[in-house]
Amino acid sequence: MNARSHTYATKLVLALTLATGGATGVSACSDEGGEAGPAASAEPVAARPGPGGVATASSSTPSGSATVAMAPPAAPGTDPPRVTPRPDPAPAAPGAPSAVASVKPTTPTPPKQPAVSPPSSPTPSPAAPTPSAAALVPSPAPPPAAPAPATPAALTPPEKGSADEVAAQVDAIFKPTKRFRALFDQKYTAKVHGKEKKSKGLVYVEKPGKLSLKYQAPNRNRAVSDGSTLKVYEHENKQMFVKPVKNTEYPGAFAFILGQGLRQSFTFAFHENSKWEGGPVLVGTPRVPNPGYTKVFFYIDSGLLAEGKLGCVRRVLVIDAQGNKNRFDFVKASEPASIKASRFEFDPPDGTQVIKG
Repeated sequence: MNARSHTYATKLVLALTLATGGATGVSACSDEGGEAGPAASAEPVAARPGPGGVATASSSTPSGSATVAMAPPAAPGTDPPRVTPRPDPAPAAPGAPSAVASVKPTTPTPPKQPAVSPPSSPTPSPAAPTPSAAALVPSPAPPPAAPAPATPAALTPPEKGSADEVAAQVDAIFKPTKRFRALFDQKYTAKVHGKEKKSKGLVYVEKPGKLSLKYQAPNRNRAVSDGSTLKVYEHENKQMFVKPVKNTEYPGAFAFILGQGLRQSFTFAFHENSKWEGGPVLVGTPRVPNPGYTKVFFYIDSGLLAEGKLGCVRRVLVIDAQGNKNRFDFVKASEPASIKASRFEFDPPDGTQVIKG
């Protein structure tokens, strides 16, 4: 060993001695000049490679451990590398593990996340009623309500000498009457071409509302009503018309014997220009509009009216909305004790065309 190597070794031992406060094979004297303490037993220094190729040596002592960085031998002709001793850590508490104990790197334990409870289902509130498909889809607007039939005002006593007074006298005769029978002559005049059609027949009426007109040959026509439906059979055309009786001219023509009487159905005025010689002519205007007639003329026999006879209404003229005229002349009027039910029944012959409207 040359002088330089010897010097290096001496410095290394000295550094170890100073770092541990003891001696490595050498007795250290007290700073106070006391006796030297017992020599501490030193374990062999183990050198291990350190960072950058610098060797480090560790030594265990009773008071702790020291690690000294060892530099590689210097090249010839150069100063040896300076060795700086590393101070030992502070003495560990009794029973604590050594600071130089091998500590295996451990994966840091992530902080515990607070337990998250699953969101509780909110207490369902009472469900709102589900609108029906009908409420979701707008429905069409309802049709306007049909106007209610007008109700005639309460009748007031007629003025003396008025047309209403004559109508009230006719009602006084026919209201108590339950049945009516008479012969009639009928003349129908169409406004368009002015053609007239004449016929004869027998009429029966039974309250409330039954009507029968049986025509004489050659036409053999029939008209019957049960009070709600009217059947009119035309033999020449092999047709039968079926319709509500209220929409025909018959309630107007026979208002004096059907229904509630003349004053309940019409307002009246005198026909001033009439050439009728038997008595007054009453012009009736329906209190409630009717498609079957717009005006009805009642020809009164003043002599029979004064006697309270059923024949006091001798003629009735009906004018419809088209201006057509339908006239009935009555003779031999009477009130039979009874009328056969078959008078108000009729079935058309086979092959008849039935037209409803």
